[in-house]
Amino acid sequence: VPHLVGEPYPHPQSKPLDYYSDVYAGLHKRDLPLIGQYVAADTLGLRAWPTDAPPEERAQFFQEMHSAGVCKVVPTFHVSKYYADMLLDGSSKPRTDPSSAFAVAFQRFGASVREELLGGVEMAAWTVDLSLDLHELLPLVGSDCVFSKVTTDKSFNMYMQLLDAVHGWVHPVGSSPGVAPALAAKPFLVPLDLSRVDWTEPAFQKKLDIFLRCMSTSRIGGGWSSLFAGEGTGTRWLFSFAEPL
Repeated sequence: VPHLVGEPYPHPQSKPLDYYSDVYAGLHKRDLPLIGQYVAADTLGLRAWPTDAPPEERAQFFQEMHSAGVCKVVPTFHVSKYYADMLLDGSSKPRTDPSSAFAVAFQRFGASVREELLGGVEMAAWTVDLSLDLHELLPLVGSDCVFSKVTTDKSFNMYMQLLDAVHGWVHPVGSSPGVAPALAAKPFLVPLDLSRVDWTEPAFQKKLDIFLRCMSTSRIGGGWSSLFAGEGTGTRWLFSFAEPL
């Protein structure tokens, strides 16, 4: 499942590329056939996604995917790091100028998923590793978009600025070219984790329906987000749920 807004961003000791190295080759040989042959899944979401290594370093992993019948991938951009940076800096807006670490990292991400670098694996969509926390936001949902207080929530606005930035870099307004052509034709999956919601709350379903509708309606149309607006953007929801251990 994705990180939730409000959670600390974990800084792993290993680099993203390490998960594709020979050290994990035994796990790949064991788990990929389980995913492809027993679960019969043909698509794999990958997090973390290395952006600073030659494609040859991932070639063996993609070959193992093919052998297991898993032929599609959903790369994940680590936007949670930049949300954590905003919290550490005490800032309400991310730095999005072309020289910022956020912008540079996203351009590298976009360049790393070009078709010729994926070893014959097809990119089905792309996503990020951070979700809004519905446990905190659903109580703020009113009877309609305009009567809700979701957009007054600080974490919601910080999150939306990050997603608006990456979405805008891929689908800029006007005739300007995007910074990641390989992503432009692929659906953007917006994560929404349901692990902490109270399913027994009487108004849960109604509030969730209003939340999804308002998030899927442009700000010009009275909604809360422009992520789903415009032809050709292909934005969709990516729901997740974790069972407590």
